[in-house]
Amino acid sequence: LGKSLEGHGASEISSIIDWLCSKNNKFSINKKNIYLYGHSAGGTLAQFTSALDKRIKATLASGSVGPIRDTIGARGVSSGNGIIPSFLNYFDTKDIIGLIAPRIFIALNGDKDHIFPYKGAKKVIDDAKIFYKKLNASEKITSVRVKGKHQYYSKETWKVWEKLIN
Repeated sequence: LGKSLEGHGASEISSIIDWLCSKNNKFSINKKNIYLYGHSAGGTLAQFTSALDKRIKATLASGSVGPIRDTIGARGVSSGNGIIPSFLNYFDTKDIIGLIAPRIFIALNGDKDHIFPYKGAKKVIDDAKIFYKKLNASEKITSVRVKGKHQYYSKETWKVWEKLIN
């Protein structure tokens, strides 16, 4: 039908950003400093949303960056999120991240992550750097290796965010 769960999720996040940027909410946000973070399926959603919504200044995707064939393509996804029919005929993760350029993108992955190991994230980031280089933004994309499995790393994540935000 031309729609996917990932696309619907990205639209939902953009709708929330629409609301946060409108006058119809009680929050006063700085529209020039919208950052997006997600871990695992949330990290995949953060990647797609950031590729589509230019208002997002920086994205940190944790435990969710790797070549499709080596990650969810090999393992499968029972919930169906992250699956886009015929996706690999045209794109891979590096291309989605390329759509985020020249905005900041950081992949944070565990070296022993059984779904999205760091070595796969590093390969994707290295491959996506071509897009960033063409836009003179090579310093705005990086991968961060942490020791451990597929989990949320609060200390390491907040250390990266503090560098970004400050």
